[in-house]
Amino acid sequence: MGEPILPSAAPNQNYVTVSPIAGGFITLSDHFFVHPAVEGAKRTVPSLTFLITHPGVKAFGADPSKPFHMMFDLGLRKSRESYPEVLQKHIDGRAPHHLAPGVAAQLRDGGLEPAEIDLVMLSHVHYDHHGDPEEFPNARFVVGHGALGVLEKGLGGIASHQHFVPGTLPEERSSELPDPVSGGHISDGEWKPLGPFPAALDLFGDSSVFVIDTPGHLPGHVNLLCRTKGDGDKERWILLCGDAFHDRRLLTGEKEIGTWEGPHGTLCIHLDKEAAAESIKRLQEFQEQGGDEVELIAAHEEIWWEGNRHKAFPGRL
Repeated sequence: MGEPILPSAAPNQNYVTVSPIAGGFITLSDHFFVHPAVEGAKRTVPSLTFLITHPGVKAFGADPSKPFHMMFDLGLRKSRESYPEVLQKHIDGRAPHHLAPGVAAQLRDGGLEPAEIDLVMLSHVHYDHHGDPEEFPNARFVVGHGALGVLEKGLGGIASHQHFVPGTLPEERSSELPDPVSGGHISDGEWKPLGPFPAALDLFGDSSVFVIDTPGHLPGHVNLLCRTKGDGDKERWILLCGDAFHDRRLLTGEKEIGTWEGPHGTLCIHLDKEAAAESIKRLQEFQEQGGDEVELIAAHEEIWWEGNRHKAFPGRL
C-alpha cells in the first residue's frame, strides 16, 4: 500500500464550507483552449468564485471565536467600464458577456456583507479573476509567488488577455505566498508535498485548507483544496482549480491544450504550456487516486455550474 493521497483527519478536525458564486459570464471560443476544436465552437462560461467559511482561525490576525470568511477569486468586475480601454475591447471580443451584479452584491443578497470577508486569495491575477477588490475593504489579499510582479509590470503585451493594471490590489493589504520552489514559510506552515503535488501549503495550520502550487497558466497560479463534510458527515474534498484547465475534456484526455497563431508567433492561453500540461497531469492523478472523495472544479466550467447553480451562496456544496 502506498502513502494515502489525502491527509488523515485529526480527532478535533476542523472543516470548511464552500459556496460557489458566478462572478459574471463571458463567451470563449474553443480553439483558444483545446485541440482539436470544432470550427466556430463557442461556450458562454461563468467566472466562478467561491466563499470558504472556516469555524474560526487564529491565522491572518482573525478573531478565532468568529467564523472566518475567505473568497477564492472574485470573478469579473461588475462593470465593463471599470476596465481600461484595452481590456474593454478584449471583453467585447468575448460577447455575449454579462458582468453585473458582481460578487459583492451577491454576497450581500445572501446575507454576508463584503466587509466581513477576512481574506481574498486569487488563483491568479487575470482580469476575469481579480474582480472588484475595492469592494472588500477589510480583506487581506494573498496571491501566489510572482503574481504581484505580473500585476505591476505586466508581460509585455504579448496577447490581449495578458493585460494587467498596476494598483488593482490594495498595496497595504496585499502579499505574496513564499516561493514553493525554495520551500518558503508562511506563519507556522511551509510548502510540503501532498499526493501528486510537489508543493502544498496548510493555509490555516489545521489541515482544513491547502494551497496547491499549480504552475503553467500564469506566474503564481494556485489551486485551493478544501476539506468539507458531505452527506452523512462523510469527509469530502473540493479542489478549486482556477484556470489550471478551462475544459474538462483536458482532464479526461479527450483534448489537448490548444494554441493559435498571433502576430509574433504561436500563442497559448497558458504562459508556460509545458508546465500547464504537467499540472493537468497531476490533477488527473489526484482525481484518479482520490476517487469519490474528491471533486475538481475549474473556474469556467459552464456544465458544472448549470448542474450546481442551485447550491450557490447562501447555499453550499
